[in-house]
Amino acid sequence: MSDLSNCLSALSNTQKELSDIHGRYTELNNTIEQRLKWACGANPDLQEVFDKFSSTFSSEMEVMKSILLISRSMSSSANTVMQQESLRTTTREALTADSQVMALFAECQQSATLQETLKNSQELGALELSIFSINPPEDLIDQKWIKNTADIVAKKARATTKEMEESKTKLKSTQHSLQSRIYEFKKTLTSHQKLMADVGALLRSIEKAEELDVPEIKSYLGTYRSFTDKIASMLKKLSDEMNEEKVAEVANDVEDLKDKIPEIYDHLISLASNLKDENIEQFKVGAQVTSEATKGGNNEVNVNNAEEKNAFALSVLRRIKTKLDGREPDVLRKSSVAEQVDFIIREATNVDNLALLYEGWTAWI
Repeated sequence: MSDLSNCLSALSNTQKELSDIHGRYTELNNTIEQRLKWACGANPDLQEVFDKFSSTFSSEMEVMKSILLISRSMSSSANTVMQQESLRTTTREALTADSQVMALFAECQQSATLQETLKNSQELGALELSIFSINPPEDLIDQKWIKNTADIVAKKARATTKEMEESKTKLKSTQHSLQSRIYEFKKTLTSHQKLMADVGALLRSIEKAEELDVPEIKSYLGTYRSFTDKIASMLKKLSDEMNEEKVAEVANDVEDLKDKIPEIYDHLISLASNLKDENIEQFKVGAQVTSEATKGGNNEVNVNNAEEKNAFALSVLRRIKTKLDGREPDVLRKSSVAEQVDFIIREATNVDNLALLYEGWTAWI
């Protein structure tokens, strides 16, 4: 590269010297031709000398022009080779040139993309229309309009951000208040469950009694099951992440519970009045069978009906249905399969239950 650069520099100097020589020869030629013309005017015999000089000078100038043209061509070729070699090798100049070329390509690509975008999107979009609605231009769009519009948009953005912060604060306060209400509700629910535990035990005992058949208790237990299931579903929704749809569902559940709470307690009070000592006889199974037999007027048919409605069989069916519905051991709450299996295992391994199997020391065996 250095040798080529030196040769190119020497060739450039030679070309410059040839150009200077060509210029001096042209000036000298003009001076000599002027003097020969004067001499030919005084002495016509010198015309032949003038013609020979002109032809010789013309031929020499042609040679000079050819040499000058060759030198220029060689200089151009040398520059081309020099440029090629400089770009082919990893020099600082080559890297700079590559960066400039790639930047130029990137600008060309960006220009083409913008032109294509403008060609394909002749109409304004929703965002542009909204900006125009914020600050409609009175005349041509200029820098002043752009600045004013940017200020208006920034002001609106700040106002929106402030509203969002206020909404977040209100949301946090509402969530905190909701958590407090949920905690109070759970405390109330715990107290309610403690009170209903004793009542539920009495109701279960009455329902499982073989000699009694009280449809009102079954109806009340079914209503109470749906009531507790609704509460459990609502508490599960409150424990999950809340959204607008779930808030509406919880609000509907609360309204339903508000409507069912008086029914739960009023029905329980009516049960207490119906299960007084003077009314207990009408719920006995034998009394119902006798009543049905009297109303039918046919003793044989009624006896058969009584045998079909055997009290023990009915109690067994009720126990089976209770187990299948998952209402054992607690009829007020639906147990899962795993909970029922755990209960059966506990009952089977309970020492108190196993002790009942021991008959005592039987020496005669």
